[in-house]
Amino acid sequence: MGFADIGWKESLEHYLEPAMALLFRDAHAQIDWSRGYEFLDKEPQQIVREGELGSRLVDKLAKVFLKNGEEHWVLVHVDVQDNPQKLFGRRMYAYNYRIFDRYNRLVASFAILTDDQPDWRPDGFGYSLLGCTVGFRFPTAKLLDFVGKEAELETSDNLFALVVLAFLKARQTNDDVNQRRLWKLRLIRGLYDRGLSRKDVQQLFRLIHWFMVLPKEVENEVWRNVQAIEKEKQMPYMTTLEEMWLENGVKKGRADALAEGESVRHKLLAETIEIAVRLKFGPDVAASVMPELQAASAARLEQTKATIEKIASLDELHQLLATTEN
Repeated sequence: MGFADIGWKESLEHYLEPAMALLFRDAHAQIDWSRGYEFLDKEPQQIVREGELGSRLVDKLAKVFLKNGEEHWVLVHVDVQDNPQKLFGRRMYAYNYRIFDRYNRLVASFAILTDDQPDWRPDGFGYSLLGCTVGFRFPTAKLLDFVGKEAELETSDNLFALVVLAFLKARQTNDDVNQRRLWKLRLIRGLYDRGLSRKDVQQLFRLIHWFMVLPKEVENEVWRNVQAIEKEKQMPYMTTLEEMWLENGVKKGRADALAEGESVRHKLLAETIEIAVRLKFGPDVAASVMPELQAASAARLEQTKATIEKIASLDELHQLLATTEN
């Protein structure tokens, strides 16, 4: 799991209600947040393991109550991939009906799209066959739509707006370390200027860290500035012990991401191609090529994924997977 993925996972765990308020206002208005909500952390993973579509990097399933007194579950699906997924709508549909079928509960599915392609806006899945029609629609929020609204995000009372702003500025400063450093300090200072609780300052501080990763020497400079801010504001929220814990947490997260990133990427690529093969050539063929997909390198899988639509026969697929890489 990459740094941004960890950031999104923690963001939803701590700020689900403001996230819904910012991104899905109509749905947020119908939920009775005063009754709280309960995350069912293991449910999405269990449902995915039993299915055939593979898991996304961040999926949160929460049980909430509606203001009309009824109890429902809300599936919040966060896509953190930079590249749009052609079968995304189908995957959302599969998640929705599998949860409904498993628990006999009404389910609402939401997608937060973090890619940088303005025209990719999946919002449903459906088909018609022999007089039978299946249709599924789901709300989506495109974070790219907030570009140009950074000032509104920075001054918003909604704490999740700061998470979105940190993500956008991390993306915009991807090739400019100095600008990222300046924005990181600006966002951190803003936490203290807002008069937030110690808990929120620490949590948002951590999320900003996950999104706005900097080289070690630059991070050290940021730490020194944070200490100066705390002294100026007389808000010692980050004690030396907490600083060490946070820094170690970031280091561990980076190590975990590097260790897990390639295996997760390989797994998702293999499963995506398997779905495409299943749709194009049938389930038996898809099952037969899985060993080859699992054995192929991530680079080979990327090439296969890019050309799968042009492959006309199973022999062509086998040949591509067996091609020796330079």
